[in-house]
Formats: sequence, structure tokens, C-alpha cells
Amino acid sequence: MEKRYFGVMGMKPGKASLVILLAAMIVLAAGNAALANITASPSLIAVPTGQNTRVTITYRFFDGTSGTWGSGTLVTSSQGLFNSSSPPVVTYDTNSIPLSVTPGAGGKGTVQETVLIPSSVLSTAALSGDLTINYQRTFAPLVGGGETITVPISITLSKTAGSLSLRRVDLYFLDSGSRRNEITVSRNTAGLKAYADIYVNGSGFLQGYWEVGGRRIENVNKYISFGSKATVSTSDVPGISTFTPGLHSISFVITDPVPGFSPPRIAYLVTSGEKQEVQVLDSLTPDDRERVTDKTGFTWTPGESTAAYIVTFTRESNGKVALAALTSDEGYMIPAPLLESKFTSGVNYLWRVRGYDTDGQLLSESKPRRMMIP
Repeated sequence: MEKRYFGVMGMKPGKASLVILLAAMIVLAAGNAALANITASPSLIAVPTGQNTRVTITYRFFDGTSGTWGSGTLVTSSQGLFNSSSPPVVTYDTNSIPLSVTPGAGGKGTVQETVLIPSSVLSTAALSGDLTINYQRTFAPLVGGGETITVPISITLSKTAGSLSLRRVDLYFLDSGSRRNEITVSRNTAGLKAYADIYVNGSGFLQGYWEVGGRRIENVNKYISFGSKATVSTSDVPGISTFTPGLHSISFVITDPVPGFSPPRIAYLVTSGEKQEVQVLDSLTPDDRERVTDKTGFTWTPGESTAAYIVTFTRESNGKVALAALTSDEGYMIPAPLLESKFTSGVNYLWRVRGYDTDGQLLSESKPRRMMIP
């Protein structure tokens, strides 16, 4: 079987978020000498995602059609298919409206249709990782031999599609099923993963990357469909390195849509296995049982040879970690968004600070102090 492709001139897309490309492809069902040409117009269509869209397409037959089908031969297409672009081919939806045309002299003829592109098709394809799908029609005579002409329409989803906006992002590790903002592992521990819960409005593509110690380790491209929350995680390959002892920070940086907040960070500590005596770190402010706000400064006496500190806040009732913050300063203030999202008004919490050296060894820690969120 022979395949021949015919190029179709296109129009430039506008600022819409989804692009439809039409190309003509002729598949010979028999060894005919004459070939039929077909074009689809427009050959490039821009439509928005997140809604049903109607697009009018005109198919034109010309040149050698009559040499194969003959002038006056009724040619039909029973349906249009929204298919995946790569094997195995999956049909996402069907347009069951038939088309028919009778080419005249020279095989010339025209038929037009208005295609409804369902938003559900685009969402299903994108969630399946299929960023290109085909709208396909097959034209053939009712009786007798001849050619079957297939016109695929490629629908390419833009990565900036939709009206996705960000509310907040929570990062965490899972330790025996419990969520933690910081975790300690031994050197060369395998399988360490970080997770990000992304709270959004609307739907569309999210682009970003995972960063460890300021170094990008993995890109993230994810389509979020009309949900309030999506979860992404670091993959097993290349994974998070635990080769170098010390304290390491992990960030999830979102580049599109642009967030209105700084990338959140969590920390993991890689230990070398060597142990040394832990000194007592004196907490300075706030006082025990004090009510705290986003204006409250948590301070402590600097530790000798200390490179970084982790301030941990836990519920007094069950020891569950509400927040763990990494800082190189001798003080910390809880940002207002974290105070609102991580803590509960009227609940008692404990806070303590631990100091680490450049190799990730624990040098000092304070005794826990009580605090209350008013």
C-alpha cells in the first residue's frame, strides 16, 4: 500500500491555548493510477481549552479524483473520530454526523462540517499524557472500488492552556505514612521522595521543576483539570541524592502560571553515622506559653560551628509536626500564610530548634517550649 502526503498552507494561531492542525493524507485501497487530492481548510485553528468549541471545516476535492471515482460518484464519510496520536490508538470520542459529496468535472467538490470539540476530550487526553490527538475522517464511495481518503486533524494542547491559578503549595516527605517538613536519613539511603500538594483554581497546564540545594533535578509538566488540588512527587530516577552528608533543602519551583508567593522549601538531613555530644541550645523568645502571631520572633543563642538551624513546631497533644523551617539565621518568624494554613487557633503547640554543622551532624538542640495560636 502506498501513502502520499500533500502539504496544506496554514494560518498563524492567535493567543488561544489550543492549536488544531489539518493535513491531507491519501491511502490507496487499490492500485489506481490516478490520485485524488483533498485539503482541509482552515489548516490551523486556535481554540480555548476548558470549554466546548465549535469549528467549521471545509474539505475540498480536486484534480485526479474523477480518474479514480469518476465524475458524479457519491463519496461519503460516516463519522469523525477523536483519536490518540500514538499507538495503541485510543478513540476518545466520536462525531457521528455523516458527510457526503459528489465530485463534478475534474473531480472537484466541496463539503463542509461544523465540528464540536468537547472539552472532555482534551482533558482526558491531557490527563493521559497525550498532548496531541487526531480528528480523523475517511471518505470513500458507497459502492465499487477506489480510494479511501483520510484527513487527520492534529490537536496540539498548549502548555499554557486554560485559566489555571495557584492558591498555595505544600511540600512534605512521607515517613511511615506521616507527613513531615523535615526528615533525617543515613548516607546512601535509597528511595527518598518529596511531594507537593498544589492547590489551584481553574484548569490548565502547570510547569515547574524540583530543585535540591539550588540545583534543578527534574522538570514537571502536568495538566490539571478542574480540580482544587493536584499532587506531584519527585521520581525514582534520578531521584534525591543522599550521598553527601549534611543539611539539604528541596524546593518546588513553579514557572507557569507564575505564583504570587516564593517557592516553599523543606529540608532533609543526611548523616554520616558518626555521633558526637549534643549541646543544649538556649531559647530566648518567645517565653513559655506565650501567644504568637506572624509578628512573633523566635530567637535562640547562636551555637558554636553551627551552619544551619531547623525550627520545628508540633502539636502538644499528639506530637504531630505542623511546620519545620530551615534557616541559617539565629531567628525565625512564621509567615502569615503558613500560620493560617498550618496552625489551628486555640491549640497548644511546642517549638524547639536544632543546630547542625556543615556535615549535617546535630550539634545542639533546645528544650521544647509551649506556645498558643490565638
